[in-house]
Amino acid sequence: MNEHLQFFYRWFWLSLPIAAALGILLFIVTRRRNLWLRCIAAEAAFNIRLGFSKRFVEASRRFSESHAYVYFLRVVIIFWLLLALLNGISYLHFKHRLLTKKPPEAESFYDTGANQIKAGNYAEAITNFTKAIEVYSNYAEAYSFRARAKYNLRDNNGAINDANKAIELNPDFEPAYNVRGFSRFALKDYADSITDFNKSINLDSFYAPAYNQRGLAEANLTNYTTAIKDFTKAIKLKQDYALAYYDRGLVETGLTNYTAAIADFSKAIGSRADFPDAYNMRGLAKWHLKDYDGTITDCTEAIKLNPKLWAPYNNRGLAKTDLKNFAEAIIDLDKSIELNPRNEDAYFAYLNRGDALICRAGQQRESFDLQWPFGAGNRCDFRGRKWDDVEVRAALAIVLTKRDVVGTRSTVSQ
Repeated sequence: MNEHLQFFYRWFWLSLPIAAALGILLFIVTRRRNLWLRCIAAEAAFNIRLGFSKRFVEASRRFSESHAYVYFLRVVIIFWLLLALLNGISYLHFKHRLLTKKPPEAESFYDTGANQIKAGNYAEAITNFTKAIEVYSNYAEAYSFRARAKYNLRDNNGAINDANKAIELNPDFEPAYNVRGFSRFALKDYADSITDFNKSINLDSFYAPAYNQRGLAEANLTNYTTAIKDFTKAIKLKQDYALAYYDRGLVETGLTNYTAAIADFSKAIGSRADFPDAYNMRGLAKWHLKDYDGTITDCTEAIKLNPKLWAPYNNRGLAKTDLKNFAEAIIDLDKSIELNPRNEDAYFAYLNRGDALICRAGQQRESFDLQWPFGAGNRCDFRGRKWDDVEVRAALAIVLTKRDVVGTRSTVSQ
């Protein structure tokens, strides 16, 4: 035991017996009164033989027989009991600290893993966190950070298991709830994800990413008003939070509030200039407002920042089609399909390229309904009667895997 433990241990065992002895005395004074009075008389006679003055002995005897003496005993007993309690609690506290003190070797592995996470070396980080846990099995922080590394490697179930262990070891460790919430969100378990972010926010109400991710979960459950409130709260906590502006803009776009969406995407770009998705989405919102030149400008910037994104080519192709620049529109849509030929959303580009081909050929656009075999109410309204056979077959082959309603023009946000 260290010095603190010895101190509190000794005072606990000193205080407790003293309080117990005084408790026995109080019992005798109040419950065995005759015995107590005989003891006082014997004590007075003994004190006189020792040479104490009669006046002092009488005063002492009157006090011992009075009610004031009973109250005095009670106060002293309470004092010693409180002292014993305080020392006992202090002893347990310091003992717990000693028992939970992490071995230096475990802390070394943990620190190495934390640095590797910052560098994006997630596999190596997992190895070091595992070593830290092997040295010290109750290392809640190591479990939580290993969960974070697993989440970044898309091992969401593994991340949830590690986060559960971290929470079991330390129920008030906020990062564990946060990483579990992100992992559950990735598995589309939005309700449980929200529960985790609620707990995370209760433990740390100033952590903006928890509000933002909870907002995304609410949006996926179609609770759009609640989602926007969460995004707004995240922005208040972190005014340059580009991702929160972007996510709020996505919801505003879905609600057809295109002017508000453009303002949010502009804020996101202002906070983070290298944000191709924000440029693409702002371009899409401008397309909805028939600002086709603005769409082309934004999508072109998105392509400059990330030439491998297919959506900006699709949306720029849409704008060029509406500006009757069919040749360039087809080039963009060709590139969009080249980058994303078989993805479940790729049929957007096929439909739009078919539209551009029709327009380039000078065919008349006529409105008609193409019924998909998904049941009543699910249909695609698409302008144009004569599609290139290859375009139609490709579009249908992919769209049959989709269970969403496609609008009059096919736009993409991702």
